[in-house]
Amino acid sequence: GTLLEANRLSLEACGYAKDQVIGKKFWDCPWWSPLPSLVKQIQNGATRAAAGELFQAELPYFVADGSERIVNFILMPIKDESGRVIFLAPTGTDIT
Repeated sequence: GTLLEANRLSLEACGYAKDQVIGKKFWDCPWWSPLPSLVKQIQNGATRAAAGELFQAELPYFVADGSERIVNFILMPIKDESGRVIFLAPTGTDIT
């Protein structure tokens, strides 16, 4: 669940710096952290994705100025040739 990389657009569009997200548990990142129920939902989605299941939901998220937006969020398990999950790939499309 530790965030290893974030693309430039995901940071710039939301107003966050790399040091605010890299190395943190994904569910503890500022996109989700203002709402404890949302943190739990992301954590549950990560658990499901780590078990090999695609997680997809329309969710609120937050930008640096505190504004709430809506994202079509996907957390995809990436598997090696033997079918073992080796990492999770999050993607989001703003649908606000």
